[in-house]
Amino acid sequence: MEVLSLAAWGLGELALVCLLYRGWQQRLLRRYPYFYCYIMCVTGSQVVRAVLRVGFPTLFQPGWWLLEFVTAVSGFGVTWEIYAHMMGPYRGARRMASSVMQLLLLLLLLKATLVGMSNVHDLIPTTLELERNLRVVQALLLVVMLALILHYRLPIGRNIRLMLFGYGIYLGAQVASLDVLVRLGKSFYRGWSVLSGVEYCLTLLIWCAGMWSLFPNPQPDFVLESDYQRISQQTVRAFDRVRNHLIQSWRA
Repeated sequence: MEVLSLAAWGLGELALVCLLYRGWQQRLLRRYPYFYCYIMCVTGSQVVRAVLRVGFPTLFQPGWWLLEFVTAVSGFGVTWEIYAHMMGPYRGARRMASSVMQLLLLLLLLKATLVGMSNVHDLIPTTLELERNLRVVQALLLVVMLALILHYRLPIGRNIRLMLFGYGIYLGAQVASLDVLVRLGKSFYRGWSVLSGVEYCLTLLIWCAGMWSLFPNPQPDFVLESDYQRISQQTVRAFDRVRNHLIQSWRA
């Protein structure tokens, strides 16, 4: 267990360095800013954990779980990067996706603040549950994106395809393992740390393959945007009918 965990950690750190180097070398940092902000956040969290382990051992455990939550929140950057590139040509659908994602993130952060204030002495179980909720929401958003890609046959380049594939695997595995960890508690900590390291390493290796060079998305058609406009117009007309009905009822 210890050897596997150490090997996964070492390979993951090497993959992180490789991702950042190729991103800088191939000028991908500006092309995919939200994705690389997440990568930098993960890298920074690893550095902070190492400092806490060596210099501040009493703060290591709470610092670990706090950083887990922060990186889970920053993972929305990867989800939005995928949405932004897939929805880029469809302005209306992109605005709607942005609004929905911002609302979900705001609600999750509000819940995290309220729960954290009420359970300040029970940090680890609280953080675990909140992190699981964040991962679940991101996984559902990726499922919706995948459904749109398949339904509308949206063209997808190698960069975004492997970004989606790698993060989808990671989120699915994390949701499952975090759910078991929430249920079993401390007895599963060691197993979870190994599984988490393997999931993390596998995702980074997939991303290294996908982000080695720039592969932009092919030009799409606009069926999705026309469907969005049609649904939007139908929604507006429905609200107008409801409003007129209420006005007439009030006057009567």
